[in-house]
Amino acid sequence: MRAYDFVNFSKLLVRLTLFFNPIKLFSLISVLLFLLALFVFSFSKFYLKRVMDISTIVILMSSLQVFLFGLLAELVVRLREQK
Repeated sequence: MRAYDFVNFSKLLVRLTLFFNPIKLFSLISVLLFLLALFVFSFSKFYLKRVMDISTIVILMSSLQVFLFGLLAELVVRLREQK
């Protein structure tokens, strides 16, 4: 078995997830980005003794955008199922 087979299998899993239930994938990525933002904020506040506010805000906004994109993808899937 080659690494190329694993890559193709991973692509297939992502395509199937996006085709049938995209909100699961996008919400997972959104939660991970949100946790990353909390970690960056906590690390910078307590360890560096200063707040990296721009980095935290950019990561939080990315989290929100990914989640909203997931909602949009879910809407497209549901509308396609109705037809």
